[in-house]
Amino acid sequence: MDDNYWNYVQGNRIIIPYGITEIEDRAFNDCGGWCTHKLTGVVIPDSVSIIGERAFCECYSLESVVIPDSVSIIGERAFMNCRSLTHIEIPKSVTRVEEETFCGCNRLKNITIPDSVTSIGDGAFDGCDELTDIEIPNSVTRIGTRAFSY
Repeated sequence: MDDNYWNYVQGNRIIIPYGITEIEDRAFNDCGGWCTHKLTGVVIPDSVSIIGERAFCECYSLESVVIPDSVSIIGERAFMNCRSLTHIEIPKSVTRVEEETFCGCNRLKNITIPDSVTSIGDGAFDGCDELTDIEIPNSVTRIGTRAFSY
């Protein structure tokens, strides 16, 4: 992505153009705090394969994001403290839910974890105190410390 990520903002949504392959570390970090954009949605094209560390961390108003099957890596703390997210579906191409990926998403009610996931990192869903619907597939062989604490 180029250095001016805000070129992709339309209203309260980020529409990332096709052809982008990586959403870099901290690309939209803190878009719910210091910046003027109160982002509520993200559209990620199927050209993206990597969502970097803290890419959407502290986007407090982010309500919806669809992660395409092309994404194989979701970095640590990528959606940490996205307090308005209520549902997330992890694509089948992901094998690990990294450390604190969804930590502090306190309105997250349900998540879909596919059979491709083998590891859920430390604190991955820590602080998701409204989480009521989760099914951990048999493929998961490791659940980290505080993975689901609140």
